[in-house]
This record gives sequence, structure tokens and C-alpha cells, in this order.
Amino acid sequence: MENKLSVGQLFKDLRIKAGYKTQKELSVASGVSQTTLSRIEADIQKPLPNTLMALSKYLRVSYAELMINAGYFNGMSEEKKELVADFFDDHSRLTNAIENAIITISKRGKYSDEFSREVIDLIEVESRNFRQKHEVSFAYTPGGIRKILNELDLDIDSKIDFLAMLNRVKDKQASLLEHRDNDDTTIPVLGKVRPDVPLLDEANWEEQTQHPEGIKADFAARAAGYNMLYAGILDGDMILFRECLEPYNGEVVAIRYLNEITNINLRYFIKKDGQVLLRSANPEYEDIELNGDYQIIGVMVGLIRESPPSLFDYEFMLTAKSEVNDRWTKTIMSATELGVTPEAIQNMIEMHVTMALNLTKKK
Repeated sequence: MENKLSVGQLFKDLRIKAGYKTQKELSVASGVSQTTLSRIEADIQKPLPNTLMALSKYLRVSYAELMINAGYFNGMSEEKKELVADFFDDHSRLTNAIENAIITISKRGKYSDEFSREVIDLIEVESRNFRQKHEVSFAYTPGGIRKILNELDLDIDSKIDFLAMLNRVKDKQASLLEHRDNDDTTIPVLGKVRPDVPLLDEANWEEQTQHPEGIKADFAARAAGYNMLYAGILDGDMILFRECLEPYNGEVVAIRYLNEITNINLRYFIKKDGQVLLRSANPEYEDIELNGDYQIIGVMVGLIRESPPSLFDYEFMLTAKSEVNDRWTKTIMSATELGVTPEAIQNMIEMHVTMALNLTKKK
């Protein structure tokens, strides 16, 4: 009598037949952890339905067949088993279609797949009804969407709605790309940015400008004010940006406010002691802590100055520098008259910062 293979041995055979010699290879491809695969093949852990759905595409068998192999249909009549198998296969086809849509609207980022700024804006708008219906929020990343879908365990109708939402995003993204391809010599110059429409929507355009040769830029905006004065960025300069979600420490980033219609703002992106700060290149402006009121939309890649620096710009910089120096000079003179050393001032600063941090933690 032929011995029946265990669930673990069946999965091992399917893995090898699909071309994955090791559990690690399948883990990298499918996103299912190697520990989970090891426990399944060792018959220590029964695979969950969501795990089977994720593996079906890579093991090249239907979701229903994996459910049968894992023993989920044991005790059913053949007729009922066939009905249930069709049901699970419908789920599997929808899940695969959703995954393909996610891949289509993704791009290769610095570390993994991510969404462009315009796709994030589209998803935010198009998913509003879905989020309200299911009372959920999720990160607008490929991983964030996959996570929420796994956690919700959606029925077929909800998956159909979600797929329709992703297809709308895909169609609008294609339309934006087509528009950009038809006029690839120009990029939009953003003026006042509305929080309720995608960033590069024409509602946010002020004008268009020629795409500078040799610089990869997605959009531009004019600098307003003198908060980046000491970085050489003057009021009215045309700043060129590349869309970016994860800037490097020290890069100049474009920021928009999410609570009102405002111009794009410029700041340095600073990561320090577990905090993310937005810093001006002008000591007159205080650091801003990055929170839910602000959104980074791009990094600076270039600058166009349409008129030469004026005498006013030079005198303004001298005046600002003089005021800052004067304040520091008075402070140093006062400390010297009181016999306070630079080391003592440094110790006092560190003591006050430590006290402030401790008070914040207690709150």
C-alpha cells in the first residue's frame, strides 16, 4: 500500500517542481518568510489561507489545490468541494489581478518598489470611498496596500471594488504619462498647491517651463521669501525638483502643507537622534518637526535664476548676517564680563536640552 505524503512533503515537492531549489529562493520570490516555509515543510505549522494564496502564483498551482493539499476541504463531498474550489479560485484570480495592478502602477525605488508622488495622490483620492466603507487607513505604498488587504480578508465584491479602484488609478496614471510624453520638453511650474488633488494635476500649475538639458526634473516651483538665503537660494528663483518619497539626510526638499492651499516650501531634510527635522538655511527661522501636517514631495535637483543677483539681494544678506552676528557678539561679551567660559556655556546648553527631553518623555 502506497504511503500518503504529508502536507509538508507535498509542499516541498511542489516547491522543487516549480524550480525553487531552496526555501530561501521561494521566500525571496513570494514574500513568505523562510521560517514559515520551513515550519510548513517540517509539518510543524499548518499554512494559513492567506499564505497559500501568496504561494499559489509561485508554486504554479491553483489556490484551491493548495487548500485541498493543506486539508482545508477534508470531509466535504466532491460536489461541495468543487463549489468551494471555484470560490477560492475566484478569490485567487482577483488577488492576482490586484497584485498585477499594484506592480503596474509601481516603480523601482531606492530600496524596493514604491509609488510615485502622483500615484500616491491618485490612490488617496480614488480610495476614499473604500477607506470610509471599511473604516481603515493604510500607507500609500505597495507594501501598505498588500498589508491592509491581508488584514481585512475581503469578500469577492470588496475585492472587485478595490481592483476597480486600482484600475482607475492605472488609467489616470497612463493618461498623465501620455500627456508628459507628448510634451517632454516642458515641466509644470507649481504655484499654490491644493491638498485635495494630485500634486501634478493642472489645477496646481502656474505655468510651464523648458526642461533643462542634462537635469532630470519632474516639476518646478518658485522660491518664496528668504528662508534658504544662506544656501544661495533667493526669492523668485525657479527651483527644479525630482519626485522623491525618501530623501537623503541633508538634501533640500520640497514640502507642502496638507491642511490648506499654500505654496511649496523649501527646507533641509535633517535626521538627528531619531527625529526628522525640516531646517531653513537662515538662523532666523526655527526648525520644523516633520509630522502629519507636512508632506515631502520632492528633492531639489537644480536652480534657474532668471535675473542676476541684485544689489538689494547682497545688502539684504549683509543685513541679515550683521543682525545675527550682532546678537551673538552681545551674548559673548556679556558672558565674558560675567567670567563665563565657552565650556561652561556648552555645559549649560547640554544640561537644558537634557532636561527638556526628559520633561517631554514624562509627558
